[in-house]
Amino acid sequence: MEYSLLLSLLMCAMIVRTHAYCVASCDDAAGEGSLVQNPSNCFEFYVCSDPDGDGSLQLSDEALTCSTGMYFDDNTSNCEAIPTDGSQYCDNLCNPCDVQCGIPGTLIPDPYNCQNYYICLANNENRLGSCKEGEEFDYIKNVCSTEPGVCYSACNPCTVYCVKEGRVPDPCNCEGYIYCEPPSGYVHFDCPSNSSYEPSSNSCVEYTSPVTSCDKTCTEPSCPAA
Repeated sequence: MEYSLLLSLLMCAMIVRTHAYCVASCDDAAGEGSLVQNPSNCFEFYVCSDPDGDGSLQLSDEALTCSTGMYFDDNTSNCEAIPTDGSQYCDNLCNPCDVQCGIPGTLIPDPYNCQNYYICLANNENRLGSCKEGEEFDYIKNVCSTEPGVCYSACNPCTVYCVKEGRVPDPCNCEGYIYCEPPSGYVHFDCPSNSSYEPSSNSCVEYTSPVTSCDKTCTEPSCPAA
């Protein structure tokens, strides 16, 4: 019964492929030299170009940053002056590591492992799947593939994505957390002695013996030396 259910969901996933990811894309760009926003940082943008000359625009590997006092306006596709009248800007930012299930039967990539994917079930539940050795999950086509460049690689676990106000884990210091205040930036807070930040409770939790430390998500050289 369980096998039949998973098989049905996988067949459905071959049809239901529409899923919004937090990824910059040149798909809707006007043409050569078009600029597109970094969806998780409103001060950055990418450039679209057609290096192969086949009419297929490619996204630049690195993002560029607007000048001081400017932000990238997705409506004008240009860097504009930050409003001084209190108008909202930098809205609708997203976290590329926050990949969530939607419609049951869809497949979504594991943002931290190119070989893995999740099968979305009912009631917001999911089931982990894995491609064969040497294959990666193609998050666009929803299939395992040996083609290069098909992995969902937008998520950098060592990057702090401040897309909304509040606490988020500090990837370089698990005995504290980061408080985001977008679009201004973020600050770090240390937890009390003998405690660490627990994302599930969004609070600092005291160590329970024999645990006396926590594991950082990232280490040098991704993190600055202590």
